[in-house]
Amino acid sequence: MKVSRVIASVFGIGYIPALPGTLGSLAGLLLYAAYFHRLGGAVWGSIAALTLVGLFASHKALQGSGETDPSWIVIDELLGMLVSLAALPLRWPIVLLGFCLFRFFDIIKLFPLNRLERLPGAWGVLLDDIGAGLYTWFILQIFLKFTS
Repeated sequence: MKVSRVIASVFGIGYIPALPGTLGSLAGLLLYAAYFHRLGGAVWGSIAALTLVGLFASHKALQGSGETDPSWIVIDELLGMLVSLAALPLRWPIVLLGFCLFRFFDIIKLFPLNRLERLPGAWGVLLDDIGAGLYTWFILQIFLKFTS
C-alpha cells in the first residue's frame, strides 16, 4: 500500500468496513487523550502541521482513484476531532461531548460546511471536517464557561 493511502486512511482504519468515519474520529480522540492534550496552546501548531501532511497524503491518494471523497480517507475525521478538543482539559465528559458533537456536525454538514466539502480535491475532503471541529470547539468553550 502506498504511504499516502496509509496516512490518508490513518494506518488502514479507513478500510474497516463498518463506520470508518466514526473510527477515524475515535482515533483522533485517542490521539488527543494519549498525547495532544499535553501540548497546551502548542496543539494548534501541531494540528496545522498534521493538516499539511493530511492534505498532501489525501491529494496523492485521490490521484487516479476517480473518487472525490472516499470513505476510506479518515485523516479528515482525525483532524476534525483534534480541532474539536484542542487545548481543552482532558476530562471525559468534555471529551465524550466533543466526540458526539463533532460526529453530529460532520454528518449534518451545516452551512457553510456543506460549501467547504465542495472545494476541489483534498481541500474539500479535509476542510469540512476541520470546520465541524471548529463548531464543536466553540460549543465546548461555551459549555466550559457555564460548567467550570
